[in-house]
Amino acid sequence: MFFLDTNVLVYTRDTSCPDKASRAATVIEELSAIEEAAVSTQVLAEYLWVVTRRIPQPLSLSAAINEVQRFQRLLTVVSSSIDIFNLALDLMATHRMTIWDAQIAAAASSCGASVVLTEDIQSQPIIHGVRYVNPFAADFDWHDYAS
Repeated sequence: MFFLDTNVLVYTRDTSCPDKASRAATVIEELSAIEEAAVSTQVLAEYLWVVTRRIPQPLSLSAAINEVQRFQRLLTVVSSSIDIFNLALDLMATHRMTIWDAQIAAAASSCGASVVLTEDIQSQPIIHGVRYVNPFAADFDWHDYAS
């Protein structure tokens, strides 16, 4: 299972980065077709916030909600829970992460993901058994990480 960070979803709507938009759309399409992609409710909320405010051509709230609902149909969605939150607290302390990044790591771990796809971490660390990989790297191929 691959866990998608917010930036992967956002790039599907960011017209200022057409190469990343294309890569993000392809990754989501391919992984969702084999039911190997997950996000958390946190990721969906962050996506909604960013695409309505922080990209060059923001979506209307209605369009953004439609996209969130589309992602809900395509992807496995991990709901927040007290167990995920408590794991995130532990990860904050042990890995010096922000609460937001720690919740991503905790949600990814809780759904059995082996990889988090994100451009936010460059060196492919492994956190709580989950490898972080940049899907926008020139040599990225998700097949290399499929279990």
